[in-house]
Amino acid sequence: MTWNKVSGATGYQVYRKRTDKSTWKLFKSVSSKTTAVIDELLGKATYPWGKNGPKVYDMSDLDHNWEYKVRAYKTVRGKKVYGLFSNPVEFVPEWTIDEVYNEAWKYVESLKWPLYEYANPDGSVNEDGEYVVPKADGSTYNLKHIIGWTEDENIWGNDALVFTNPLYGGTTKPDDFVAATPNNSSWFVGWPFSANKYIKKTSLMKQLKSALKADIDFEVTSNPLYWADADIEGVEGPNGEKQYLSGSENFTIYFEKYKNGAKFWLLW
Repeated sequence: MTWNKVSGATGYQVYRKRTDKSTWKLFKSVSSKTTAVIDELLGKATYPWGKNGPKVYDMSDLDHNWEYKVRAYKTVRGKKVYGLFSNPVEFVPEWTIDEVYNEAWKYVESLKWPLYEYANPDGSVNEDGEYVVPKADGSTYNLKHIIGWTEDENIWGNDALVFTNPLYGGTTKPDDFVAATPNNSSWFVGWPFSANKYIKKTSLMKQLKSALKADIDFEVTSNPLYWADADIEGVEGPNGEKQYLSGSENFTIYFEKYKNGAKFWLLW
């Protein structure tokens, strides 16, 4: 919290309260040389492993919304004379769910993975081989973000999907549009990633991108022949079975407001 310097003030008092409470409490008193304070929102500390162990703080304050106000005071003949309180101001995060969501799906679409093919033990290409290796021509593929699909049985493939990125097809929701959410999706749901509104955007994006990449890396490397661009025909295995399917490169990121922040899922 920051405020403008008041000429002649001896110091300042900063009050705070939860937005769902009615009582203001003194948070911190500072001298006239200070016009900013930081609220770390650290609750009461405990020592669960003994007094010689590390402190563990109650972080439940991060789940609430807080507002603040400040007033100046001047010491006159040993007594404090107070000015008026400033207007209360609620903490405003430096990011919104929508902008984080947009950056997240664009990041995933920017990632590329190699296409694989069957090979002999010496690495030579062989559709009946027992090994899988990256394709010799260096072919790669990327995932495409969708926000849902149509249930019209007469529409197939990418035409049935609604994309965020217009480069990949239609972005207009049909009448029978189905949102890609954990509640109505039969896809694999990768973690919920939650963030309270007090985290800085740079830290949030770093953590979210790391979680996205780690989960996708695990999926595509655990079954490398399954994932492929829909425009590339999949190779067949030793028994003639197709090893990856058209459309398997689609993903979606679902998000919702959670407490005072947001929760994100990665869906395949």
